[in-house]
Amino acid sequence: MIDLGIGIFITIIILELVLKVKVYSPSFLFVLSFLILFILEKVQLYGLFAAKSSAYVVVIIGVLSFCAGCIAVVPFFNHIKLRDTQANLDKNYALQIDEIRRTLLVLILFSLLIEFVYAIPSILYLRSGGSLYDMRYVHQDIIQRSGIVSFLHVYVALPILYIVLPISTFDFFVSGNKKMFLLTLITTLLYFIGNGARMPLIYLILSYISIFLLFFNSLKENKKLKKILLGLIVIVFIINLLTILRKNGQEMSSGDQTFFQGIYYYIACSMINLGEKLTYISAQPNLLGTATFYGFFLPLTNIIKFPISSSTKDFFDLIQNGIINISSVDSSPYNFCVTGFLPSYADGKILGIVLLSFLIGSFIQFIFEKLKQSNKLKWLVLYSLMMEAIMMYVITNMFSSISFCMAILFTLFFLNIKGVRVNNFENKYFQK
Repeated sequence: MIDLGIGIFITIIILELVLKVKVYSPSFLFVLSFLILFILEKVQLYGLFAAKSSAYVVVIIGVLSFCAGCIAVVPFFNHIKLRDTQANLDKNYALQIDEIRRTLLVLILFSLLIEFVYAIPSILYLRSGGSLYDMRYVHQDIIQRSGIVSFLHVYVALPILYIVLPISTFDFFVSGNKKMFLLTLITTLLYFIGNGARMPLIYLILSYISIFLLFFNSLKENKKLKKILLGLIVIVFIINLLTILRKNGQEMSSGDQTFFQGIYYYIACSMINLGEKLTYISAQPNLLGTATFYGFFLPLTNIIKFPISSSTKDFFDLIQNGIINISSVDSSPYNFCVTGFLPSYADGKILGIVLLSFLIGSFIQFIFEKLKQSNKLKWLVLYSLMMEAIMMYVITNMFSSISFCMAILFTLFFLNIKGVRVNNFENKYFQK
């Protein structure tokens, strides 16, 4: 089954290359991400177990449904052929950022302050001799935070961070401004310390990658590709050091993992975990969309008492606490990563996979089409977030995250800056 999936994904990629679809388009990036996942899982390095066939069936159906959703949206848009240089487009985004620069700096400083307060209990725990790993997986009950700090962390600080990450990355690598970028890096580091997981650092890397792909031509012309590549190397090195810190004090069976072994497990094992969880979820009642879009539904529950089944919360408890073994040579526990398809399966089994994957594909393709037709910063930020969601789908569903969904809503409703009007505007960069 894994070979069938690899064959299907390669066929789709070849077809899209023939049709000159951009590598950062939703369908191409989505299929490529799962092709890489299947290849990583197939080679079974470090004694990795094989995933169940049911996991491959679910993913293949989900990927095809996502692509169908992308295709369904395209005919509804009239593709405007814009006529301007990439330099003018970069200037357009830069001018919009300059217009709200003070506001962005105030917001990221506020986010930094919240994350610092949020991280204080973690810092005190580390100073007492604990490790980030133990803090997250062993002694979770030790870390106590006030309700207001936790609320601001989830509903304010992280959404701001998600929004500012792609803006600050563009602002630094394309426009050359450092202040917002450095503040964003510090905030991300505090998020990592407070959270104890690798995810904050992965979000940072994905933000780099999204801007790298969207502005490749501009960065190449400005000879800034080396700066981004060097930045990525530095970030990976920092993650390696922080991973050592995070695992300090663990048993040798899991603590002697190399950095790349840990990253390999982190990504490739989502298929194994998906297969294990499918068996249990198959016997549970359908959650009817509340799992896939949990990040939108939960705030409604907290604010206006919108009813969500207790089964939905039980589902996410299963993901977080259902630990499995993944390797014959390493006893490290594994949880959380189940690809983005398990919530959709919980919502409606195979029909849920088809319908919800189609819906997500349509939604992301809609944002991509708006990006191609508009020079507004809002659509650039939204599509950068969607690119991160696409690449993260091999691990988890970002639409189940409250903070990520709040970032989408904040961007839609509050990031309404008028772009610079240019007659006969042609964006060769986003043109198919």
